[in-house]
Amino acid sequence: MRTPWGGWQGSWKLRFYKEDEILLTGLTYTPHSILNPMLAGLDGCRAGWIAVTWQKNRYSFTLYPQFQNFLEDNPDLTRALIDIPIGLSSPGYPRTVESVLRKHLPGRGSTVFNVPCRAAVYETDFDKAREFNIMTEGKSLSVQSLNICSKIREVDKLLPLEDGSVLLESHPELGFKSLNGGEVVLTRKNTPQGIEERLSLLEKADPGAAEAYRSIQGKFKRKDAKPDDLLDALCLCVINRLAGESGLSYVEDQHSRDEKDIPIRIAMLAL
Repeated sequence: MRTPWGGWQGSWKLRFYKEDEILLTGLTYTPHSILNPMLAGLDGCRAGWIAVTWQKNRYSFTLYPQFQNFLEDNPDLTRALIDIPIGLSSPGYPRTVESVLRKHLPGRGSTVFNVPCRAAVYETDFDKAREFNIMTEGKSLSVQSLNICSKIREVDKLLPLEDGSVLLESHPELGFKSLNGGEVVLTRKNTPQGIEERLSLLEKADPGAAEAYRSIQGKFKRKDAKPDDLLDALCLCVINRLAGESGLSYVEDQHSRDEKDIPIRIAMLAL
């Protein structure tokens, strides 16, 4: 039987139950993707993408040059949280969720950047991209926003995923906030203090996650992936795993879908 995630593996269980004092039997099917889900968290880095996967009670860190490489290497993916905009604006389809997201991160609103419109994302000339964004959004784009266009494009051109796996936009600082009892972590994550504070939160949530982070120190060159890139991807993977128990909630507003009918929402751990 085909699973909801696109695979054909699973297990059958014979069940006995009573109905009106009559003993009945039935078979129930549970896909392996549910019995043994593959969950992931991804963050962009200089060399491509850092992906942290969790399966069989184990965290793994992998560097991929392209987002498509990650999908090809993980055909059994159940759900991934990714720190990249999903759902882009175009004429008549604004994306305004960033203003709501900043309210969820008081003191850390600078970590939320303005997302380029779809036309700007697919324009390689920065000046033309700015012009497209002014026409669609009424504002220009920062260098930070322009520099991430190529990664947004990598993901957007593959959406929606055809294999049934779930890809959700998320934000690491929302994840750390949920692990911190709903309080925003105000230290900067690119400082030793900021990294240690966030690592401590991950350790409280899952000691295995912190151990996995420490075990890969020195295995990635800083020119390819910075320590906070690894930490952010790990945070999203941990949130993804914990959500299997308490569920996800979303930051969203009235502009909830883009022109391609892709949902515009940012996943977070339900508090």
